[in-house]
Formats: sequence, structure tokens, C-alpha cells
Amino acid sequence: MSFAALSLSRVAEGGRRFFSDPEGEVGAALLEFTLLGPLLIVAAIYVMDFGLIFFTKMEVRDAAMAGAQYAIITNGYDPSAITSAAQKATKFTAINVSPSQFCGCPAGAAVNFCSASCNVCNTGTCSKNTQGLYVQVHVVPSATYQPLIPFGVLSGSVDVSATSTVRIR
Repeated sequence: MSFAALSLSRVAEGGRRFFSDPEGEVGAALLEFTLLGPLLIVAAIYVMDFGLIFFTKMEVRDAAMAGAQYAIITNGYDPSAITSAAQKATKFTAINVSPSQFCGCPAGAAVNFCSASCNVCNTGTCSKNTQGLYVQVHVVPSATYQPLIPFGVLSGSVDVSATSTVRIR
């Protein structure tokens, strides 16, 4: 008997055993896969969707931080340069960058906003020598993130905008 004939007979024997299993274990495995297969596919889609959301949020946050970092490095407020720095920091081409400046008084982790020009915060919030000039960079993707399968937690659009605020003086 040749090797090919021997291999063919083993394949045929395995096929016969697979389709004529006396204990019914093959049918049980097929039933388990039929019930659990769709759940695994939906879980994989949700994992991919959450991964894309986190990636998008990180890219937008990095763009906002890059714009704020540019304001710190130059120690000034140049809206077009801050916008350019934020846009160059991300792989996304469709983002809207909105830089702004304001004066305020530091109050722990928060900032009490005063007005657009410094040295006018005489409302008792802080003294003139502690007032600071702040730059805020707000980045929003042009298109909102829509989930692959809108269901449950991901039933609508997801906000992935980011804001970064720094004190430059």
C-alpha cells in the first residue's frame, strides 16, 4: 500500500468518525459555536469601536496639548501659530482648533476668570500681582465620531473634543 493511499484512508476514516459520532459530541460543539459565535463577533466589534474612540480622543487631546505647549514655549498668544502647531501634532486633517486667551486668578486647581485684559481683577478675587494671562486651546474634530454599531453605551455620537489651558504670564 502506498503512502498516498494510506493517508487517504486515514482522512476518510476521520471524516466518517466526525460525521457519525455515536456520543453526539460533534453536534454539541456545533450548537455551542452557533450560540456563542454571534456574541463573540459583537464583542469583537465593540472592542474595535472602543479602541477607535480612545485613539481618536488621544489624537485630539495631543493636538490641544501641542497648541498649549506652543503658547508656553513662545510665551505669547499667536492664534494662527497655535492653530498650526495643533494641526501638525495630529494625524487627523479635519480638526477645528479654537485658541483663546483670558486673564484669571488661580484658585487651587480652578481659575477664577476676570476679563480679557489683565490688571482689572479688583473684585476681591486676587491681587494684581497674582493675576495671570492664560491661553486655552479647544480642539474638535470636524465630524463627530459615530459608532460602528449604535447600541447600548454607544447609542449616539461620542464627544472626543479636548481642551488644554496653560498660564503663560
